[in-house]
Amino acid sequence: MSDDDNFSGERRGPDWWIWPVMALAMLGAIAGVVGSLARLFGFFG
Repeated sequence: MSDDDNFSGERRGPDWWIWPVMALAMLGAIAGVVGSLARLFGFFG
């Protein structure tokens, strides 16, 4: 059990920042696609 706890702790330590970065990248990509489509179709002025 203690070995599993240590392993998960080591995994979580360096990897925690990947998820917010990936989420921001996904949101940025989606926003870019939506923005370009909106411009193509003339939405939002």
